[in-house]
Amino acid sequence: MKNKDTTKITDHLSTKSLIKRALWWAATTLFVMISIGLNHMHARLTTLAYVQAYDFMLLKRAFYNLDARKADDLETIKSTINTLSAPNRSIFPIALISDSSCVENNELKNICKIFPNTTEFSRERSESHTHKIDKYNLKINIIKPSNEKYFAYSVLENGDLLIAETNHYLTSFDSAIPSELTFLKNDSFKYLSNKQLFNLMYRKSFWSWIIISTISLALFTLKETLDRRRIQEFSSLKKQEESIEGVLIESHSLLQNTNTAKDALEIEILKLKNEIIELEGVTHIKSELEKNLAEKERELKAKELKIKSIEDQYYTDLEHRYRLEAELKDLRSKLPSTFNLDISNQESKSLNQLKSLWINNKLSWDQRRNIEGMVSLSTLKRTPFTDYLVYTSIEQWVEKSCILHRLIWPNDKNDLHDQINLLKNNSIISPEESNLLHEARIARNDWFHSGHTPNQALTLRVIKFLKSKNKPNIVPRL
Repeated sequence: MKNKDTTKITDHLSTKSLIKRALWWAATTLFVMISIGLNHMHARLTTLAYVQAYDFMLLKRAFYNLDARKADDLETIKSTINTLSAPNRSIFPIALISDSSCVENNELKNICKIFPNTTEFSRERSESHTHKIDKYNLKINIIKPSNEKYFAYSVLENGDLLIAETNHYLTSFDSAIPSELTFLKNDSFKYLSNKQLFNLMYRKSFWSWIIISTISLALFTLKETLDRRRIQEFSSLKKQEESIEGVLIESHSLLQNTNTAKDALEIEILKLKNEIIELEGVTHIKSELEKNLAEKERELKAKELKIKSIEDQYYTDLEHRYRLEAELKDLRSKLPSTFNLDISNQESKSLNQLKSLWINNKLSWDQRRNIEGMVSLSTLKRTPFTDYLVYTSIEQWVEKSCILHRLIWPNDKNDLHDQINLLKNNSIISPEESNLLHEARIARNDWFHSGHTPNQALTLRVIKFLKSKNKPNIVPRL
């Protein structure tokens, strides 16, 4: 369609379009960065769970034969578990519980508040589901009491309990739900909504985010540069194609006119030859005719040479156009998908508008010309289908006007020339309008019989005339 690709090229290269694409690219980059950050946090939590599990296994073996009732053993247990704590908090909350006491490495005694003794623990365990982990050299039991926390526990030799607070990621070994889904469901939103957790994710993912944003910016710049170069190349080829199409149309028209002149010369030559034969005995007239014949034959030869030259150039230009089409097709496949989608949508819209020329009987003359003009080249604005309707409609108007004013009867054999004169002589149309209708009649005959297209200025004057006449009203339709 005329200028549609060019319009889309201009739109795609505009600052507004660039900002829109940059925002979409930035949003996608941000999504990738957040996803990687959350993946780091998931990896951190699962790694922490494994480390705590192995620490728990080591402490279990270290405390297995100790007895908290003995002062020395109790001091050893306290000093050991306190290495896993820091001021005001516990790095790895862990406690040793007997039937009457609880020792913990956290001043807040969070574990001991829940399980002050083995009896309370047994009650909680009976009411909770126990996950039995036996994988990757880990043999741990994990319960989840009513307070939503997870605890690993193990029974020592003397019946005491070693209990440690852990996260729920170890339970994925005993669950059909992957730990990734558990993280997305339970923890991912916390890292986006909680400032402290988001800062933690930022610190852990800082260099990953720097690398990703740098790569993303480089890729966007490279993509935009390549797209811009390809679009400009596409635009240049498209202009060449339009230009060569204009040359082809002009060559075709010139070829038609030259062939018409050649045919007329051949008829003249044939007539001259017949006259020469008839005037065999009249020497001076025959000599004059033979001289005229030789001149016409030279003209004919020149026309034939011109036709050959035009045809050669026409087919050369046609080959060039085919090459341009192939290059455009190849280049268009490399253009941004949104660019091609926009063009395809516009072409579909334009095609539907063209269909309306056949199916919509309510289009005005101007609407028809505008719609059909979309298929014209930017250098040759042609509307042959509408022009055809214009010159057939003018004939209908003249005939219907004569019948309406009873100047002729239906099916009378008056030609268009006589009908226009009848309208003029009866003052139904002005002398100026009569001249316009005769000019349109001559242009119509020349077009239909000799292939010479009427000029656009005349066509627009005829349309203006048809639009101004209401009786009879000629609707621009099939």
